[in-house]
Amino acid sequence: MRVLCILLISLWSGLALAADDHNHDNGTIQVQAQGHIEAIPDTLTLQLSIKYTADTLAQAGQLADRQSQKVQSIALKYRVEKADIDSSRLSSWAEYEWRKNQRHYLGESVQREVVLKLRELDIYGALMGELSALPLHRIHQPSLSHSNIEALKLKALRIALANGRVNAGVIADEIDARLGAVQQVRELHAGQTGQRQMMRAEAASADMGSTPVFSFARQQIQAQVEMVFVID
Repeated sequence: MRVLCILLISLWSGLALAADDHNHDNGTIQVQAQGHIEAIPDTLTLQLSIKYTADTLAQAGQLADRQSQKVQSIALKYRVEKADIDSSRLSSWAEYEWRKNQRHYLGESVQREVVLKLRELDIYGALMGELSALPLHRIHQPSLSHSNIEALKLKALRIALANGRVNAGVIADEIDARLGAVQQVRELHAGQTGQRQMMRAEAASADMGSTPVFSFARQQIQAQVEMVFVID
């Protein structure tokens, strides 16, 4: 008789657990939500390529180094910190040119990359005015960023979480349920989206020699979350 009672209790416990699991699966609301904020970037990274071809590698290297020093002198003049100047990337190769299906040796080429990080964006126009006068191989498209990007991501994340709770609350009201605690939350995305680069404005004066003025568009920092709420 005692064995039979134990078996019945075990069976009842198993049924109760199964019923709890079934109710648990049905008693949840899953939502996805986004949050975003907008902020004007405060940091600009500019990459410049310097390239020279000469009879020897040493000659080409000297020319590239000389031009790199000019770039760095101009950058320091406009309050770019030494720690924000990187000229360590250097490459070299033998230069050839194809003419009438024949390859002709032109000399030895050296290319040096100089990367400048500007933390004062108001100097960009004047700095570019002087750099553009140098015989540079290429000025790459600048990239804009935020020095406090992690703090901005957290703000966007908090907004996304708040929106998720609002969305879940609306669904719960529609089905006559009471929204409970968050059972699970997962971050799907966080970062800058829909970035717009700088916009060039009118020059300070109508003269051709005037310094160009740049304005910087706001960038959107987004966060997206998936949330599961318990409902009663």
